[in-house]
Amino acid sequence: MTFMEVLAAPRLVGRSLERVDVDIHEHQNEVRRGDLLFNGSSETPEEVALGTVVDFEIPRGVFLNSFCFGYRLARGNAVADPTYLAYFFRSGAGRELVFGLAQGATRYNISKRRLLEAPIDLPPLAEQRGVVRALTDIDDLLQRLERVIAKKRAIKQGMMQELLTGRTRLPGFSNEWQQVRLADVASVDPESLSPATTGPTQVIDYISLEEVQKGEILGSTSYCFADAPSRARRRLREDDVLFGTVRPNLQSHARYTGGLRFPVASTGFAVIRSCVGTTDSSFLAQWVLGTDVIAQVDRIIAGSNYPAVSSQDVRNFELLLPSAKEQAAIAGVLTDADAEIDALERRLDATRAIKQGMMQELLTGRTRLPVKEDAA
Repeated sequence: MTFMEVLAAPRLVGRSLERVDVDIHEHQNEVRRGDLLFNGSSETPEEVALGTVVDFEIPRGVFLNSFCFGYRLARGNAVADPTYLAYFFRSGAGRELVFGLAQGATRYNISKRRLLEAPIDLPPLAEQRGVVRALTDIDDLLQRLERVIAKKRAIKQGMMQELLTGRTRLPGFSNEWQQVRLADVASVDPESLSPATTGPTQVIDYISLEEVQKGEILGSTSYCFADAPSRARRRLREDDVLFGTVRPNLQSHARYTGGLRFPVASTGFAVIRSCVGTTDSSFLAQWVLGTDVIAQVDRIIAGSNYPAVSSQDVRNFELLLPSAKEQAAIAGVLTDADAEIDALERRLDATRAIKQGMMQELLTGRTRLPVKEDAA
C-alpha cells in the first residue's frame, strides 16, 4: 500500500496497490480493513500524520509501506469509529493536534507513541457514525464530480483533435482548408514597450508566465513602468493570444479578453494578434492548445537542454486554416465545452468548501447530529 495513497484521502479503496517482493525473514506490517493509517513524515507539518482508513475488502498479503504506520482498534470497541478518526486527523482540530506533536526542521516526523497517547474528545459512537455517513456522502459526490470533469475534458480533447484538423466538419461548411504559416495570417509581437516610448510613471498591469496556465489568465500585478520587471515589454490588446515560449510544453497559453487598463505581458510570451477577416482570436486560442502545436514545439525543442521556442519559431508555426466564419463556429463549440467544464469545476470547488465547513462543524462538536445513541 503506497505512501501517496495514504496521503491522498481519508478513505483507502485500494486503487494504488503496488507489487513488491517480501523476503521470508523481512518484517512487514500486514493491513486489514478498518486499520487506521498515517504517513510518518513530511516536508511540512501540515502534511504529516494525515489519517486514512482502509475501506475495502482487502486480500491477504497486502502490506503497509515503511514510510507509514498504523493502528488497529480493539475488536468490539464501543468508543471510536476508525473512519471518524481518519476524518478528524484531516480537520482543523486534528491538524492543530498534530502540529503540537510534529518534530523536525527540514523534514517533520511524528512519534507513534505520542500520537497514540494524545487525548481526543469524541462524541458517542452512534454520532461518530452519523458524521461519517454525512462526510462519506459528500466525498462520494466529490468523486462523481471529478469523474464527470475528467470525462468532459477527454471529450473536449477529442473534439479539438477532430475540429481543429478538419477531420470532422461542422454542418454548413465544405470549403477547403489552407495550409499557412502563422506569420502570414496573424501578427506576432506587434507592439513592444521601451523606456524611450513609455514614461517611468506609467502604471502597467503586468502578466507573468506564472499567471497563465492552459487557457486561463489567473491574474496580473500593477507596477509603475520604471519599477516593473525587465521582462514587462509585450503590449497587449483585447483578444490577443499569449503563447508561453519558455517551457512551452507547460502550455502557458491563453487569450486576453480585456479588463485591464494597460496590460503588458512578459517577454516569455509571444503575443499573437489575429487579422480581421482572416483569423479568429478564439480559434487561435484553441489551436495553440491543440496537439498539432504540441507536435511542432516538440520537434523544435528536441535535444535542447533548455526547452524554449522563440517568437520567430512561433511565426513559422504551420496550421490548417478554414474560413474566418468556420473558425468562429469551431471556436464557439469548443468555448461552450470549456464553459461547461468551468461550471463543473466551480461546483467542485463549492462542494469542497462545503465539505471543509462540515468537517469544521461536525468534528469539533459545534454542530451536533440528531442520532440515537443506541443506534448500531
